[in-house]
Amino acid sequence: MKNLEILSKEFIEKELNYIVKSGSLSEKELLIIKLRYGIENNPMPLRKIAKITEIKLRNIKKEVLNAERKVFNIIKKKI
Repeated sequence: MKNLEILSKEFIEKELNYIVKSGSLSEKELLIIKLRYGIENNPMPLRKIAKITEIKLRNIKKEVLNAERKVFNIIKKKI
């Protein structure tokens, strides 16, 4: 199970607000996390995220993993 999947959507939304205020994520990383985990909408598959963000499909999984890792590390430091 992925690190962020064990966290509730509500917890992720609350922490994303903190992360946004801290400026720890780029706009692209923040958008990727919001789209992937359905913050403000329904969760999206990688193919749709790639299209929205204009990231090549072959690179989107890496981008998602990097954004997830960054969020998880920020949350882990805070806790």
